[in-house]
Amino acid sequence: MPIFALLTRARPALAVFAAMGILWGTFAADLPDIKTMLGVDESRLGLLMFLTPIAAVLSMLIAPAAGVAFGRVALPVASVLMCAGFVLPGQMTSVWLFPVAMLAAGAGTGLTDVLMNARVADLENRGPPMINLCHAAYSFGYAGGAICTGILRDNGYGPPVVFALMASVALVLALCSYEIRWPNRGVEQTQWRRLWPWPRAIDRRRDGVHRLPDRERRRKLVGAAHRENPWRIARAWRDGARDYGDHHGHLAAVRAGAGATGIG
Repeated sequence: MPIFALLTRARPALAVFAAMGILWGTFAADLPDIKTMLGVDESRLGLLMFLTPIAAVLSMLIAPAAGVAFGRVALPVASVLMCAGFVLPGQMTSVWLFPVAMLAAGAGTGLTDVLMNARVADLENRGPPMINLCHAAYSFGYAGGAICTGILRDNGYGPPVVFALMASVALVLALCSYEIRWPNRGVEQTQWRRLWPWPRAIDRRRDGVHRLPDRERRRKLVGAAHRENPWRIARAWRDGARDYGDHHGHLAAVRAGAGATGIG
């Protein structure tokens, strides 16, 4: 596939990968100024950032629900929330409010991370591989964010201006992830529902699948998941969950694996 056609096809995920790289590159390059602004040393700064990975993991667990609720705008909405969350750390001069700001940044990052990788996996199901291209966009975004942050710091700008400006740049990229058309929306929404414990009444309304016997219904759903599932469930995990799934259903196995991932 020509490079221009590949970039056009990968645009939704490519833009968000680059936006996330810009935000985290900005954060890493501006850490010395943040430490000075808060008046803390390295050890205390690490403690203030402790809630960030916790918020990211928890938001990953609700990503399937967000995918169902927002459909094709799930990725743009999540990326906009991520950009808004990254404005806050530069504005919080209080030691007590800074962890809350990092909580928002971590939650937006975790939610966006799942949705953008899911979008790449779905695009790859119907086209050429593009995950390496998207990770390259993240790397270039990270480098660009760090370089621009260094230039702003050299010109005397503090964290409030730096974070607001770079988050605005990332927001422009995040808005480029909006898709007017989303092929196979019904199939994708069905697979998102397989990964979230929605009420049984909502779970039974797709294409008459609920009319089939339980075993045949489960086989049909799992077969569709193997072909279309945007999460691309790892083979090793799937094999490990097979025994549990034989007794309790593959949907329950997916829920158990998600819970184990969150605990880990």
